[in-house]
Amino acid sequence: MRRALVTPLLLITLAGCATTHGLTPLALEGSPVATSRKDPGFDPAKYATFSVFPLNLVNPQCALKDDAAARPLLFMLRNAMEKRGYRFVQLNESPDLLVTIDLQSSGGLEKPPKTIKTPNLAPGGMIPDPRTALGLLNAAYTVYGWGTWPPKPEAIAPLPGYPPRSNAPKEKRKPGYTFTSVAVAIVDAKTAVEVWTGAGAGVARNPDPRIAIQLPFWSVMQAFPTAQTAELLSGSAGVPGLDAEIFTNDGIHYFPSIVGVDPGSSCWKTGVGRLDMIVAMDGESTADQPYSKFVGRLAGPDKSSITVTVWREGDQIHIQVPREPLAPGAASAARAAPPAPPVAKDGKPKTADLEIPRTVAEYGMTVPVFGGAILLLLIVAAVAG
Repeated sequence: MRRALVTPLLLITLAGCATTHGLTPLALEGSPVATSRKDPGFDPAKYATFSVFPLNLVNPQCALKDDAAARPLLFMLRNAMEKRGYRFVQLNESPDLLVTIDLQSSGGLEKPPKTIKTPNLAPGGMIPDPRTALGLLNAAYTVYGWGTWPPKPEAIAPLPGYPPRSNAPKEKRKPGYTFTSVAVAIVDAKTAVEVWTGAGAGVARNPDPRIAIQLPFWSVMQAFPTAQTAELLSGSAGVPGLDAEIFTNDGIHYFPSIVGVDPGSSCWKTGVGRLDMIVAMDGESTADQPYSKFVGRLAGPDKSSITVTVWREGDQIHIQVPREPLAPGAASAARAAPPAPPVAKDGKPKTADLEIPRTVAEYGMTVPVFGGAILLLLIVAAVAG
């Protein structure tokens, strides 16, 4: 029941969201729309691995033609599939599924559209001939799905630039609306059948489509079935009750972001909150790491702890979270425990604030009164129940 509340709570919170938490740039002017279609023969039990590829390799007519622009979205796609228990492999490692994405964006709108329609999901709309995707398996495309597209700063850590610190300069942006739509296609890598397609759309005030598209994309992927084998969902001890996705605030660097915390869980009691971005774990940055690595870093010996640094309202907050035994299928488990973090003389893990780049952006978003009231009621109900 609590898990069922995660999606509506996140969408209500980020629909016309105020500048009061770490995920404000993702805000939409209203709830996104999403739809999906699956092949009648689609059976999640048949699939365990996947790979991602740019749509322009098989469909030159797609909207997302630039390979460089596609890379961050393919990384986003990889994380969403890993979150659902599928294991990422390269194109030359015999994946069970081939996954791709397309994006369309119209910015600078003076008024938001009165109605939002999702893209057409007719078979062949994204991949006219799925057999062309199988031709990529033997090619030398082995670099997609990794968060390595931008050069990382050497002197400063890549941290989310919003909300800004009080002493940071502010970059003003012209008010306006951005309409974005996203479509995802998944092909069986053995039979060349398009087994699943999803599409979504939304309106935001953020002009960067890589940021604005995240909630519509997240809504689309909620409909995709989880893996039956779920290799990522096994382990001994971790942080149960914590639900996270990988999001970006600036369109460049991606961080684990908390979309749900079970009331009463140990991590909830320590102060970890929804809509926090985790920028470091045991003092090491989490920027541009895939979901599988984030989950792996949560794991460790029973009764040990991990120090997470969260990004909340422009501040870095260090929170020591205890690890606990995980029930079978718990979402915060991992296959292997990470090495022990460095410790100080008092025996506690070393932590320090990471340096923040001085260039930030300011987005003038407001929260509707009725939306805030509904959100408050849902939070009270979740805590009470």
